[in-house]
Amino acid sequence: MSDGHDPLIDFGFADDTWIDRVRDAEAHVVYDCIGPFEILQEVPGGGRSLVFRARDRRSGNVVALKILPTGVTLAARTRRRFQREFDVVRRLAHPGIVQVFGLDHIAGQMVLSMEWIDGVPVTEWARLQSSPRAIVPLLMKIAEAVHHAHQRGVLHRDLKPANILVDGEGEPHVLDFGLAKVTETPDPRGTTLTVSGQFLGTPAYSSPEQVSGSPEDLDVRSDIYSLGVTFYHCLTGELPYPPGDSIARTFAAITQGEIRRPSRLDSAIGRELEAILMAMLGRSRAERYQSLDTLLADLRRWLAGEPVLVRGQTRGARLVTLVRRNPLPAALITGLFAVVTASAVVFAFLFHRAESEAERAREVQRFLESVLLPGEPGAAIGQLDLEDLLTRVRDRLAVDLSDHPETRAEIYLTMARLHAALWKWADTDADATRALGYFQEHAPASDPRVIRCLSLQGIARAFLHDPSSVPLLEEVRSRLAQASELPDPAVARCLGNLGFARWQALRDTAAARSAYEDALELWKAIPTSPDDGRAGTFYGAAAFFSSHGDPAHAAVLFREALEGFRSDPQRLDAYIRNCLHDAGANLVRLERWGEADSLLAEAIRETPRWFVDERLVAGSWLRGEIAL
Repeated sequence: MSDGHDPLIDFGFADDTWIDRVRDAEAHVVYDCIGPFEILQEVPGGGRSLVFRARDRRSGNVVALKILPTGVTLAARTRRRFQREFDVVRRLAHPGIVQVFGLDHIAGQMVLSMEWIDGVPVTEWARLQSSPRAIVPLLMKIAEAVHHAHQRGVLHRDLKPANILVDGEGEPHVLDFGLAKVTETPDPRGTTLTVSGQFLGTPAYSSPEQVSGSPEDLDVRSDIYSLGVTFYHCLTGELPYPPGDSIARTFAAITQGEIRRPSRLDSAIGRELEAILMAMLGRSRAERYQSLDTLLADLRRWLAGEPVLVRGQTRGARLVTLVRRNPLPAALITGLFAVVTASAVVFAFLFHRAESEAERAREVQRFLESVLLPGEPGAAIGQLDLEDLLTRVRDRLAVDLSDHPETRAEIYLTMARLHAALWKWADTDADATRALGYFQEHAPASDPRVIRCLSLQGIARAFLHDPSSVPLLEEVRSRLAQASELPDPAVARCLGNLGFARWQALRDTAAARSAYEDALELWKAIPTSPDDGRAGTFYGAAAFFSSHGDPAHAAVLFREALEGFRSDPQRLDAYIRNCLHDAGANLVRLERWGEADSLLAEAIRETPRWFVDERLVAGSWLRGEIAL
């Protein structure tokens, strides 16, 4: 983009497109031949590497070539992945696993030659079969091939239909061991990784422990889960969870969603085959088959018409499991409506106890802030539930307080602050506008509530890319400057917000840079206070400079922002978490791998295990790239 905007650290925005942009940036060259190999055709979908169908002119055999071109992002780590794939597959010998022939360095490029499989993904093959009984024998061959790898201490970690091809003879072949991990023992509890917070794999087919960035929990049962998703897809034609519209929503479905019963998608899948599939897809590793030989034993029993050993959950047991897995969301389901219904009773009690309008306002305000503001509203109970709660409470109060307009305006202002904490900017703007309507008519222009409303409007509209955000924030700056001649934290914060608005709403890089530099200069003249809000300015400025070609300066600003957030007693942990991630991603640009990995790992540790957002996805992906 002309303004240098970089989606890898997109301050305040959730977008998975940065992954595509990284991949699109890789070097891509048209090849006719590579060393002794004559290129016949390029095979799409190779990810970081290029994949070709080629002929080895020495033997005349058709082979598959994987090539790592020069200039690939994180190339040294990707080269290690190539070497690992060769080393891993070379130690395996099974008809269901592709053979590798050699790893060569040709003209500065790594070239991996392997067996060419003229086949289709296993899901395409399964779609043409007549019944589950026609599909299961082939699925067993796949499980036997993966079990062979497990017995030799190899985890695949990226099992999916695209990596399991069925040839013209109806034989399956497992390929692409580029993410495989060699372990010292095939025992499940011994086959683990050592670094937390990495994501390696393909989202839709990954296990809950993979998408949670917990590779220390990965073992053979993680491969069993991925096989379970693949088998489910083969037998039903669909994934266990409805596909999400972003990677983060897909991760959330895997870690929190309920699997659709396969028999509801295809009645030919009986209760016992369904029980086998569900046991492969247990949310926790303990709920799954503990090894592939026990899975294979049950599949043989099913084919023979014998009872399988695994048992499906009853409806009551599923409910108990759901509540155990998601105690807070499950409690909210029953408690949400109780809070909303009870609010009218609570406020009636408060009104009777209060003796004046001012006291009523303070009581209502204290109630709202004590219930809704503590902790981390954006993550403490999940955004969808909290947003629904805020909407219901706000609408109820608008009716109950119709005779108390000032109190109602105060509440709208509080709701605007809450929606800003959730980064729900359209709602922030709407609530701030409602509050401002009353305060502008009934309060003096110098009333801090007027300035607060204007500021919330301005920053919300900046996030919405609305150019009107700039004059709003300029008015705030003017009012603040008139109110104080001394260096004022509020003015410095406003300048930072103005820089953000000029960046995001106007795409005026020069004006944004000027505002950020003025804000940073002003902060130098203001004595440091734990709750002065300077961390937000430093965070925004760091994101700006990182996105506009100065990651070294951004690294210094990110460090100061993190120090400020950590010392602020009023901080929200979400801001620290996001800042940790963005600071780590910025250090990736500087190739300061160890420091980047440390910050990204801390960001993931600070994330509740049930909470998934785009930054968690991006951070886990970056840690995986650093580790490769």
